[in-house]
Amino acid sequence: MVLIVYGFPNAISALRFEWAWQNPNLSRRLKDSLPVRKSRETSFDYRLRVLALMLCTGPWNRLGLTIQWIKQSCARNLSENLVPPLHMPIAFGPIEPNCLENPGTNIASFGLCQICHIPFSVDSSVPLTCPSSCPLGKWHLLCLANYMTQADIVPDRSEISYLIPLSALCPACFNAELL
Repeated sequence: MVLIVYGFPNAISALRFEWAWQNPNLSRRLKDSLPVRKSRETSFDYRLRVLALMLCTGPWNRLGLTIQWIKQSCARNLSENLVPPLHMPIAFGPIEPNCLENPGTNIASFGLCQICHIPFSVDSSVPLTCPSSCPLGKWHLLCLANYMTQADIVPDRSEISYLIPLSALCPACFNAELL
């Protein structure tokens, strides 16, 4: 294995993505825009072009996916005209196991949600945090989701039509863009 794509909201959407990647000619989403395999193109390179197309095609282009190259020696640039959306990072290196042994051990140290001002509990899961590490940037998932769906805080007005916005400003520092 040289590449992994992760960050799907559930197992069903991950399996559907995998099936479409393995069977692009049968996929409803890719059927009309499927690239033709070039005569000297390897199967690996063709699959990468299909992946690049998939990452730029709905519904996958709106998911918070991460592309991780496990073997850097096999890493290649994705197609020039099909660059993944900006909210999809490309990582390099081996897959590291989740080091969180017991998720409820230090929940009390997280303090209060900065939107609803209710303390985090073992039942409410680990808080989401600001990417710029501002000290007040800690929220419950549902609180942040409600905040992000308010039309007046969405930086790009074209995203208002989405049920789940792709970006918003941090409610604490208003600097970091949440992706």
